[in-house]
Parts: sequence; structure tokens; C-alpha cells
Amino acid sequence: MTHVLLLCPARIPSAILCGHAQFEWLGEKGLIEYRWNTSGRVTDKLAFWADVVIFVRSDSDLEVSLAKKLKSAGRYLIYALDDDLLNVPEYINSAEFYNCLKTQKNIREAMEICDCLLSPSVRLLEKYGALFSRTAWVEEPSLAQRGIKRASNGPVRIGFAGSVDRSWDIDELLTGAIGKLLQNYGDRISVEFFGARPTMVDQYGLKHIPYCDSYEEYLRTMKSLDWEIGLAPMPDTEFHACKHYNKFVEYIGYGVVGVYSDVEPYKRVVRNGENGLLCGNTKEEWYAALVRLIEDQNLRETISANCLAEARERFTVEATALELREALGDILSFESERIVIQGIMRLRIYYWCQWILSQCSKYRLKAPIVMIKKLKAKLFD
Repeated sequence: MTHVLLLCPARIPSAILCGHAQFEWLGEKGLIEYRWNTSGRVTDKLAFWADVVIFVRSDSDLEVSLAKKLKSAGRYLIYALDDDLLNVPEYINSAEFYNCLKTQKNIREAMEICDCLLSPSVRLLEKYGALFSRTAWVEEPSLAQRGIKRASNGPVRIGFAGSVDRSWDIDELLTGAIGKLLQNYGDRISVEFFGARPTMVDQYGLKHIPYCDSYEEYLRTMKSLDWEIGLAPMPDTEFHACKHYNKFVEYIGYGVVGVYSDVEPYKRVVRNGENGLLCGNTKEEWYAALVRLIEDQNLRETISANCLAEARERFTVEATALELREALGDILSFESERIVIQGIMRLRIYYWCQWILSQCSKYRLKAPIVMIKKLKAKLFD
């Protein structure tokens, strides 16, 4: 039976939704053997065990070195990508890291080493597929706890959930519409932001919930918020068009009625008035779409029911796992020759030394620099 190992820099939502949840289900059904770990904790024994290795958003020297070792030992390598990390706009918080020449070099090199590109974005598969011998599409599952009980009284609850990277475009697209809503509806609505903190939070005195590092805690918090309307603004840019409609998948799992920018990727999946609303990126259209939902409780309830039904039919872990199994095909029957891979622990120590040295230099800590240099010289020189 094929042994599948998923590696990621940390146990981030991208890793959970772009492979882990589906591979774990396949493993539980006895269709593969599956393990996952962070890149910095791989051992010689774990590397020997693996036939197929998935690198999720890998961008470090260590991950490139691991990929080289695994490739030379005959393992089948997959690179999983859910964002266009080689073209991050400067106004996004993580741009400084991803636009660094070293990070870009590592991403490109990791891609070139791997055999297959795995992505939930059709656009990314088209854009980078030529770098690989094969591509495969993966659908993200809805891991929400479905069937939220709606409050019969009180304000209509409106919210946005997402990373801090989204703050800029939320302000650009929604400030005018939200300001007008608050002015005209007052206590009849409540507006909350979970994760991202646009300037309108302080401008209008809105509730903000800090982002959760734990994805399990994130899901529990989402359930407790009990929103009726979900905000999903998206700029009309090439970078954003390469994203997945993961906010749609998330909202429908909770029965939240989403209002989505009428751009890619949402245009691929949102049926206007059936499983959400699409609107143009103007203050007037956002305001009109939100007013329509606030004023029409029956429409909210109908769309919410449609969303829950679609989540249960199309976006379960089982459904997405079976789709992934079909997309990967014979890859999940691949068995390596079990060539022994040695020196991975030394690799890890080497890059730990490199990282500690960089931090010591950054903060001008001379004593640790001397100790680390001695350790590095003893182990590797």
C-alpha cells in the first residue's frame, strides 16, 4: 500500500484543506497509509517510510534540501499551492517575505524538483503547470459544524472572517457601504470582523475578534459567532483571481449567506440568489446587496438552506477525498524502491544553526554567535 507523507512549514489551514483532511480520510478507509508533519521535524525513518511526499507552500532552504534528498531517493513529490506566492501584491502584509529574492528562489526551486502540482485553483494549475510533469486539482472540504441555530430576535448579524492580509482590500471595497448601513440601520444590524482588522473597526467602533492560530479553535469561534450574512469582498486582480473560493466553502458550511464580489474565483461557484449574492465592487452595489438580505428574512433563510444542502452534498471530506483520489490516479499506487535516506537530522541541525545565526546577527547577540559557529563547524566543516 502506498505511503503518503504531507509536509508543511506549520499546521496551517492551507495544509489541512489542500490535502491533510482528504488524505487522512483515505487513510482511515484503508486506501493509503498516511502521515503528516512539519518540515522541520522530518526524520530519516519517516523519510524512508514515505513513497509519495506532498510539500505544502514550501519556501525554505530546508524544504528545498529535503526535496532534493527525497527526489534522489526515488520518492514521488507533489507541490501543493493555493496562492500565487510568486506574485504577492506589495500592500499585503506577507509581501515583504514572499517578494524576497531568497524566498522566491526557494519556491521556484521546490517547484522544479517536484513531479506534480496540486492546487484548488484552476488558474494556478494553468499558470504553473508547465513546470511539472503532471497537475491535479483538489477541492477544499467544508469542515464547519453545520446546522447553526438562528436567533429569532435581535439584530441581523453580519461578519467577515479571514487573515490579517485582507485588511487593506476590505477597507478599499467595503468602508463606504458599511458606513451607510450603520447610519441607516443602526441597532437593527451588527457588524463584526474575525481575524482581519480593517480601519473601519476603529472608525465605526465595530467588534473585532483576534485571529486564531489553531484551525480547530477558528472553527469553534466561527460557530459561536452565529452570523447570518457573510462578507466576501475580492479585488479584481490577477493575484486574487488565482485564489480559491474558500470563503464560499467556509460560509456555506455554517449556512451563512455570503455576499461575494462578482469576480474570479467566486464567479465559478456562486449562483446569484441561490447559494449567495454576487455584486460589483462599488459602494452602491455592496450596499444594495446587503440591504436586500437585511430586509428579506425569507430570502436569507432560503439561501441559507440551499448553502447547507450544497455543503453536505459537494463539500464533505468524503466527497473531496474521493475527488482527490481520482485526480491523483496512479500516483496513489506508487511505491518507491525504499532507498535509505540519511542525513536529514544533520540537515535540520544545519538550518537551525543558520536561523539562530541570522537572529543573533539581527539582534547583535555576540556570545550565541560564537557558540553556534563552533557547533556548526564541529558538525559540518
